Amino acid sequence: MIKRYFLTLMVFSVFISSLNAQSICIDGKFNDWNGVTTNTDAANDGNGVDMRGFSVANDAENLYIRLITNTDINIGDSINLYMNIDADNNTSTGFYSNGIGADVAWRCGYGYGFYYHDGTKDTIYASQLGIAGLTTYKNDTFEIAISRAAQVGNPVKNLFIGNSVKINFVNGLSGGDYMPNFNSTYTYTFSNQLTSDFAPMELAKCNANYIRVMSYNVEFDGLIDAARTNQFKRVFQAINPDIIVLNECGSTSYTLAKAKLDSWLPLGTANGWVCYKVDGGNIICSKYPVSYATNINPSRKATVAYIDLPATYQTNLLVIGTHLMYFSDGDSTRQREADIISAYLRDMKAGTTAYKIPANTPFFIAGDFNMVNNYSPLNTMLTGNIVHTETYGTGSAPDWNGGQLSSENAKVADKNMTYTWRPNDVGGRRWPGKLDYILHSNTNLEIKKSFVLQSEIMSQARLTQYGLLASDSYIASDHLPIVADLQIPTSNSLLFTVQWNGKVNTAWENPANWDCSTVPDKYSNVVIPANVPNYPYVNYNTEIHSLTLNNGSTVNVKPTVKLLVNGQ
Repeated sequence: MIKRYFLTLMVFSVFISSLNAQSICIDGKFNDWNGVTTNTDAANDGNGVDMRGFSVANDAENLYIRLITNTDINIGDSINLYMNIDADNNTSTGFYSNGIGADVAWRCGYGYGFYYHDGTKDTIYASQLGIAGLTTYKNDTFEIAISRAAQVGNPVKNLFIGNSVKINFVNGLSGGDYMPNFNSTYTYTFSNQLTSDFAPMELAKCNANYIRVMSYNVEFDGLIDAARTNQFKRVFQAINPDIIVLNECGSTSYTLAKAKLDSWLPLGTANGWVCYKVDGGNIICSKYPVSYATNINPSRKATVAYIDLPATYQTNLLVIGTHLMYFSDGDSTRQREADIISAYLRDMKAGTTAYKIPANTPFFIAGDFNMVNNYSPLNTMLTGNIVHTETYGTGSAPDWNGGQLSSENAKVADKNMTYTWRPNDVGGRRWPGKLDYILHSNTNLEIKKSFVLQSEIMSQARLTQYGLLASDSYIASDHLPIVADLQIPTSNSLLFTVQWNGKVNTAWENPANWDCSTVPDKYSNVVIPANVPNYPYVNYNTEIHSLTLNNGSTVNVKPTVKLLVNGQ
C-alpha cells in the first residue's frame, strides 16, 4: 500500500536532534572532521615543513589522523617528515622522540617506516600498517588511516595493545618543526563514540537503463600477460561494464582487447564489442557502436570517442580516455595535457571541432591522471581554466550549462576510502592514493552509483557472490578499476524497486542503507519493510515514484524537507 497521507503527517513531525554520527571517510574532502578537536601549532616555528595542527579520531577499524600544514606540500615527497606513534603508550619502549616511546616512526616522504621493539628495528611498509592517506596531490591538509588490527614484527604481534596512544610529528631537518612543540606530548584515548556509516557495496547495476563505465590502468599491458588473464577475466565479469577506458596498453592491440571482451563478456550480437586504439596507450571499448574516435593529443595520450547509444536514450555519449604523465616531476606535461583536453571541450561547445558534437551531449573524462604533485591539471579539467593560454587559447567553463565538471569520488566497495592505487607487493614504498578519476558533465548525466573494486579485502562470502578470488585485483594490477553507473535521459523511464535495509543508520541519503547500494530517485518504487534495524529519516528534499510501507514500518521526514511521491 502507498501511504501518501503518512508522509504529509511526518513533514510536521518533531525534529530528531540526535542524528547519525558521521564517520571518517578517507576521501580528501575533510568535511567529516567538523567537530573533531584540532590541536594547533604555532606558525613559522621551525625549518622545513611548517606544521600547523592535527586531529585524531577512531572507529572500530582505524585510527584516523588529520595533518594541517602552513603551505601546500607533497606529503609523498616530504622526506624529512616523520609521524611517530607510541602504540603502547609506554615511554620506556620504542624509539625516544620528543617525550614519547615511538613504536612506529613512519617516514612520510619515503613511504615506509620503522618498528622499534625489543632493542631492534624492523622496516615496515604500508600494507603491514594498513595505512592510507589523501590527498595524493599537494595540499595543506591530509588525512591518514592506520588499521587498528595492524600486526608488525617478527614474530608478528598486534601493534595497538592498549586503549591510548601518543602521537607526534617531527621534521628531521636541523631546527625542524615539532608538533606538539618540543618537550610537549599528546595522548589520544580510543573512543566508542564514532561508528562507521559505511557498509560494503553491492556491485550489481540497479537499473538496466544505467550505463556502467569502468576506467582501469591494467599495468604494463596486463591484458596480454598470460599470468594475469584469469584475474582480469574474473574482475571484468564481476563488474560487467558497458563502456571501458583502459590505460597502459602500449603493446596491446584493439583487436586483442576486443577478443578478450567477446570471450569474457559476450554480447550475443553479430559485431560484439567495439574497441578503438588511436593513441599510444589507451583503448576505449564499448558495447554500443562508436561513430568517431580520434587522439586529440598526438604527442601524448587522449582519445575522444563518440558513442551511439540505443534509440531509447535521448542523446548519445562522449568519452575522453586519457593517461596523464607520471612521476612527481611531470607537472609541466600533465598541465599541458589537461590544457589540451579543456581546449577540446571549449571548441566542442563552440562547434569548431573536426567532428561536430551535438549540443548538450553528456560526456565524461576517465583514466589515470597521476595526480601526485600539483593540483592544477585536475583543476584545469574541472573548471576549464587553461594555464598555457599562449598555446591553447583562453579557457571556458567546460559543461554545456556554463558550469564546471564534477569529479566522482568513488569509494572502495569494501572500505570507506577512495584510493584507486595501492602497492601490490609487501615492500611497496607508497601508501594507497587516488590516481584514477572519472570527471563528468552535469548536463544530461547523473552518476547513481560508483565504486572501486579491491578483491583482496573482500569477505569470502562476497568473493563467492561475485565469482572472484581474493588475489584477483592484487595480481592483475597495482591500480584498481574505478566504476560509475551513469543515468542519461531516456524516452522510456524504466522503473525499478529499491528496498530499505537500515543496516547502518537512519539516513535515507546513505547508500549503505539500501539494497543495491543506491539511493532512490524519481524512477524508484521504494519499499520499507518491517523489522529492520533502523527506519529511514529523510534529511533532504527527495522525489520517488512510489512508496510501500509494510505493516509496522515508518518514515520520518525532517521539518522543511519534502518527500514527493510521483510528483505529489
